[in-house]
Amino acid sequence: MRELILYLEPTRNTPLRQCLDSILSNIASSYHPSTALKYPIHVSVTGFFTVDTQADVAFITDTYSQILSSEKQQQRSSAHCQLPNIDLKPIIVSTPHPHNDTHDSLYSTKHLLLPVTVPDDYQLLLAECADHINKHYSSDGDGSRQQQQQQQKFRRIRPKRMDHISLAYWDEPMATMKEANDWLQWSHGPGIESMKQDIIQHLHEFQSAASSLAVTAAPWDMVLYERTHKGNDVGVKHVFQEWHRWHLMDLGNSYRRVGD
Repeated sequence: MRELILYLEPTRNTPLRQCLDSILSNIASSYHPSTALKYPIHVSVTGFFTVDTQADVAFITDTYSQILSSEKQQQRSSAHCQLPNIDLKPIIVSTPHPHNDTHDSLYSTKHLLLPVTVPDDYQLLLAECADHINKHYSSDGDGSRQQQQQQQKFRRIRPKRMDHISLAYWDEPMATMKEANDWLQWSHGPGIESMKQDIIQHLHEFQSAASSLAVTAAPWDMVLYERTHKGNDVGVKHVFQEWHRWHLMDLGNSYRRVGD
């Protein structure tokens, strides 16, 4: 079985992307181990879903390519559809512990993130595309034996909210009890707030440099990845292979300045 996932991400080698990459590699990595460090900077479009063959990968790629064609993007442009908007002011939110059923606040976990707003037009379009693919694989009928096998091995695409970029969080089902408790202790202490302040300072410095370079917007891409190696242990990164990258047209500013 092959695991695929779709991400939105600022285009590589742009000032915004380089800034966000440096936050993970230089700041977040200097604090406590976090699940965010296992991934590239991204906004989740879907959860992981499974397919069986390269033909499945090609079908999914072709389906999204049709939806994200230049002509369709031009149609949305006429309706003033903007690109994803990232708020460069990190926040810390409390979330239920992913591997503990209790709702006791002592067992809640902290999530450090950057809020992102994805225009409704994109949200609806991508949800419709996922629904189209899901229906293709769940369709009843007298398909060939190969088609029936593909349907059995396909795991449904689950659209995500597309509302944040994670900088530090915990989702480690294979962690030891000590590793999980260490994270809870760290995330409820001053460490995560200190990390947040370091990131704020880094973003202020980026914006000062970006202003002098007249960088007021950044392009975004949607990317289809295959996870070729799963980093089960804490601190071990996942390995991804990129199958396709769609460039989203630059229809508007992609970030707000801290404090705006």
